[in-house]
Amino acid sequence: MHNAEPRLKFIKPQEPMLVLEAPVSDDWLHEIKYDGFRTQLILDWAGARAFTRTGVEVKALLAGHRCR
Repeated sequence: MHNAEPRLKFIKPQEPMLVLEAPVSDDWLHEIKYDGFRTQLILDWAGARAFTRTGVEVKALLAGHRCR
């Protein structure tokens, strides 16, 4: 499939900042990071792609590996 529009690009995420205490306010959301890695999913006219937080396409990292 081909479209005249360019594909969507990776957006560098904000880096977390280590603090002693989380802010207390209804304006803040918090996330607990468990073992694993963050993935940015991009859905556009040509399909879906997944990237690590540094912009490496996940497909390239998983080449040759089988998921169970």
